[in-house]
Amino acid sequence: MSGETTIVVVGEVCTDKFVYGRCERICPEAPVPVLNPEREVTNIGMAGNVARNLSSLGVHVSQFDNGLQRPTKTRYVDEPSGQQVLRVDQDDWVPAFGSQLDRLRKDLEWIKPDAIVISDYDKGFLTIDDMRAISNLHPLVFLDTKKPLGKWCCDEESFTFVKVNEAEVNKSYKANGFCLESAPNVICTLGSGGCTYLGRTYSVKKVDVREVSGAGDTFLAALAAHYCKHRNKHRAIKFANLCSAYVVTKRGVTSTFPPSIVKKLEK
Repeated sequence: MSGETTIVVVGEVCTDKFVYGRCERICPEAPVPVLNPEREVTNIGMAGNVARNLSSLGVHVSQFDNGLQRPTKTRYVDEPSGQQVLRVDQDDWVPAFGSQLDRLRKDLEWIKPDAIVISDYDKGFLTIDDMRAISNLHPLVFLDTKKPLGKWCCDEESFTFVKVNEAEVNKSYKANGFCLESAPNVICTLGSGGCTYLGRTYSVKKVDVREVSGAGDTFLAALAAHYCKHRNKHRAIKFANLCSAYVVTKRGVTSTFPPSIVKKLEK
């Protein structure tokens, strides 16, 4: 990817912690596995992981987030099998974006980015009004949100792409009667099934899945990075699919793309 691309990422960040160990017996007090922890791996997650993926793809990133007051997601994993035993979320609410909008507007005038990426994990950082206001600041805006979709985001005049998964589509249907057919800018990821856009399915080859955490962040970052470079929606979707399929073959949350891998995936 070209290092000349600049993208502003807006969204809350967290600390992702993986505690790896071995489960070799069942707890005598309850039918749950006992994990003997052996090592820990920590990295920045949520919108921070989107930014890490973009940087790995050669994009210059400027970030607006919740700073040092971050949730922590701790995943306990049986290392031999790769199975997650338990996840514990701490401090799961963050300070609101609020007054940062004016600073974002001024920074955009100075940075002149190629695009804005909004990664909304619905932890209190961004409201719908915030995201609508941000969408008016740039002609190229990518959105990934955990909030139910509706008229507020499902038109190309507001957001170039809205990325969601199947569970989020179902949640939006129950909340607002949302359906994909009425949203020309929504991409729905399907896990091992690839994704759908405008009624077309973009499939991916089956891979040996080791960890799915962060795959959605990778899809969003790869989609934005590739589209900024080539301005071709279908090529960008295919590239995002391939990048997501690559990271799920790695343990933990992976955001590293060596140049040789990027060239291979872009072919």
